[in-house]
Amino acid sequence: MPSKSKFVQIKGASSTIEACKVAVKRVVGSEIKMEEVGKALESSGLDTKQSQAFQAVVEARRKDVKAFLDQDASSISPSTLKDFDWSLKMVMASDKLAEIANPTLVLSLDLKGSDGSSKLVQFELSKESLDKLLSTCGDITKVVRQLTHFEK
Repeated sequence: MPSKSKFVQIKGASSTIEACKVAVKRVVGSEIKMEEVGKALESSGLDTKQSQAFQAVVEARRKDVKAFLDQDASSISPSTLKDFDWSLKMVMASDKLAEIANPTLVLSLDLKGSDGSSKLVQFELSKESLDKLLSTCGDITKVVRQLTHFEK
């Protein structure tokens, strides 16, 4: 069984590794300068020499890391949203029963495939379905903001 001091060292290494991962993502995404990375890494446990070596490696492999991160992000879905359009339709049971009108949203998504092809996808959403979609999008936005805040 490892001694308590070894456990603390392992725990410290874990936080240093996480700091390195976040630093690489932020530098490659051009959110921060390399000098700031050095300071952050030194505060997480790396000495100056190790921090400088890490910075040199990141700078040398910047293009490779960016390509990997782009590929990793695009693996979620091979398609990206190129454009969208929407329209609102009123569906009525008959012209004499206008009070039974049901609003329907038609959402058109123009998707661009990884091979450059375009695909048009359309959804018809009732008021209830639209409310559920908007609520889900709001929840997704909150999670993305939390993750973005967590990584910074």
